[in-house]
Amino acid sequence: MLVLLSASLLLSGCWDMKEAQNINFITALGVDYADNRYIVYAQIIDFTNISKREGDRSNSNSSPVWVGKGEGKTILQALNEVYDSSQQQTLWTHVKAIILSERVLESKMADVFSGLLRSREMRYTPWVYGTSSSIPGLLSSVNLLNQSAQTTEMFEPTQIYKQRSDVEPVHLQKLLNGVREPGSTVLLPSICSQNEVWTIKGERPALIRTNGAYVISDNTSQGYVPEEKLYGARYVKFRQIYSYPMPVITADGKNLLFIIRNPRTSVSMKPGEDAVSITIKLQTNINLLELEGNAGLSQDQLKTIAAEKLREQFTKAMDLSRKLDADIFGFEEHLYRYHNKYWKMCKESGKDFIPLFELKQVEIDLEVRHSNAYNVL
Repeated sequence: MLVLLSASLLLSGCWDMKEAQNINFITALGVDYADNRYIVYAQIIDFTNISKREGDRSNSNSSPVWVGKGEGKTILQALNEVYDSSQQQTLWTHVKAIILSERVLESKMADVFSGLLRSREMRYTPWVYGTSSSIPGLLSSVNLLNQSAQTTEMFEPTQIYKQRSDVEPVHLQKLLNGVREPGSTVLLPSICSQNEVWTIKGERPALIRTNGAYVISDNTSQGYVPEEKLYGARYVKFRQIYSYPMPVITADGKNLLFIIRNPRTSVSMKPGEDAVSITIKLQTNINLLELEGNAGLSQDQLKTIAAEKLREQFTKAMDLSRKLDADIFGFEEHLYRYHNKYWKMCKESGKDFIPLFELKQVEIDLEVRHSNAYNVL
């Protein structure tokens, strides 16, 4: 017995383990920059309240959300200020979303991530967003049906994106890989809390939604593009599009609504002395969701209408790219990867790539699926 008792002294124990309710888990992080100081906002959600609500939705109070604030000359100084008055140990291992203000995107993004990733607690997996809205307001937004704040679009964007592929969500790892690659651009989702759809007791609560994208290149924002003006750029730039609506008005004023399904796009280039000729090939299935007044259009007519609309979207996106002087298609990265000598020559001579790109041809190969009966989407 003495031998066994002595051996038990060598076993490890849990004497220093802390209960989850005694730790502040930061779930979301916001970063702003003003007056030569970094401003960090940290969101903490009451997880004990979440566990109680799983079996009982009768409580009308949403899960309590606390938002802390820290300021400093550097990002790490601002982070350390968050610990003040935190009452308990604070951990950053559960950060699922990072929000960057426009001021950070314009000039301080490299410094922010250089500081954040010095901490061994910070992962490369959070979703990243840009915004022109108030960051404390975004972190304090609510959810429908009094659900947990952890189920907002900011934390779980993939399911919503599969239903309506407007702006593709971006992980921190993808963002960093993109901005570090020569010639690469990333379309970083922009979020806001402007709710014009849902009401409760006659009031419109603040609800998170995506409203566009920032064109990020070389650790700097090249400009903001509203969601409805991404046009054909989304078919080239986004890795996968599950479903996206395309309304069309025919020549005689009839309204059609197509649903774009899983498009596959390829880009080919022919560099010249003064221009780069670009051909885009798009292959996709399209569901006809709505046909106003049963217009009686044939399959070929529907194909022609849809193809013309898609070509128009690519042309509009190209015009917007020139107007913003921002590579929203990611053409420069294609040039860097497949025509590297030409890319180096232009880079060394200091040429601006956007004026070089000319969209010569858009080839559309589509299949229209439609029925007057119930359409399973």
